[in-house]
Amino acid sequence: MASNEAKPKVRQGRPSIYEDAKGQIREAALALFAESGFDATSVGDIAKKAGVPKANVLYYFGDKEELWKNAVDHHWEEIDVYYADTLPQPMPVTIDGLALLISTYLKVCRKYPPYVQLPNLEGHAETWRTSWLANKHLKRHTEAMKAYFLELVEAKVVPEMDPVFFQTILTGGGQLLIGQHQLWNEATGIDPQASTFINDYTQSMMTILETR
Repeated sequence: MASNEAKPKVRQGRPSIYEDAKGQIREAALALFAESGFDATSVGDIAKKAGVPKANVLYYFGDKEELWKNAVDHHWEEIDVYYADTLPQPMPVTIDGLALLISTYLKVCRKYPPYVQLPNLEGHAETWRTSWLANKHLKRHTEAMKAYFLELVEAKVVPEMDPVFFQTILTGGGQLLIGQHQLWNEATGIDPQASTFINDYTQSMMTILETR
């Protein structure tokens, strides 16, 4: 038998226009922070790029520092999801597993430019942003890769060396070429944006390991 009592309304959360506006501001801010840096980017610049009043930026995020943190955190969350969706768990402790990790990392560098740009911009000075990036995000990724490399060493898939040096040797060059693709394309004729670049780079790294 149906009750005559009024049913409480189910709260549906904020309207989609809220998230749309907030996401639009966050995306604009991330692009400007990655291209120009935190200090050179004003709230007005962000508002202009997002196509919203400056007051809206401050309403949703409070101030520029909180917006930077929110934009960076959201960006790294998207990257974490990409890794989780792309890489098998557990990772195969094989040369093919390593090749997959390298190619996936380079695809992330290409798909998410701020992943490369922000550390390059913020890594030159000791600021709260450097600590935020290093301790909240980059350390997680480097520790995960370090643990995997140690498994590869133990299985005698790769030579024994410092995992950080090994990671830098295998991926650092590709990251540099992708992050500065205009410069290196003009200087060397190699196009890091070409569809074959990531596969060619990965195979070159595997050739070095296989001929050691």
